[in-house]
Amino acid sequence: MLLFCTGIGLCINENKAQKMETKKPQKTAYEFSLPGKDNHRQNWQNLFSVKLKYSAQATVLSGIDIEMLIQYKGKDDFTVHNPLYFILYMFTDKRGNVLELIKKPRILSVNKQGLIDETKDFDFTIKFVKRNNAIVNLQQEVNRWYIEFKENSTMKYSLNISPDIKNREGRGTKLARGDYQIRYSFSIVPVNETKYDALTNQYKSFEITFTE
Repeated sequence: MLLFCTGIGLCINENKAQKMETKKPQKTAYEFSLPGKDNHRQNWQNLFSVKLKYSAQATVLSGIDIEMLIQYKGKDDFTVHNPLYFILYMFTDKRGNVLELIKKPRILSVNKQGLIDETKDFDFTIKFVKRNNAIVNLQQEVNRWYIEFKENSTMKYSLNISPDIKNREGRGTKLARGDYQIRYSFSIVPVNETKYDALTNQYKSFEITFTE
């Protein structure tokens, strides 16, 4: 047994000190290409790859940090509708029951007269967006209806999802700590829909543990 002693006569057991260290959230990364093996849209083959990165542990107050990286592998310029408009998610408990989340109307279903507000109009917090590794202006980005991809270009979206649900009275409350599953989905919708079909509702389900 090793002891470390301070100048004021306090000795600490090394083994106990290690146990007292705060564990950092475990980082887990998923990587997959679009479309999946069960998708027969030949025009989409090898055009895009998408990487998801998230923490397998999160606190109820801090929420879940998710990074989505979209890389375009085609040679010709390719324009899509803003991917931020098509991000969806849902939570289920251990038994597979879908939890009723506090949701806002989807951007595409709202007839907004003014600009989209990046801080109020989404179900998630947008921490930053990068185009080709350069941070872009969030207000401009959320109001950009179309995103143009050039050869080897990338878009990275850093998001935070807050686990707010409705209680029995219909009011908002935080999830209790425990194990859950989140289903994160997104779509890539080309502007030229006569040439390409939309690749919709691609999703990844993963486990998440909430602590206090």
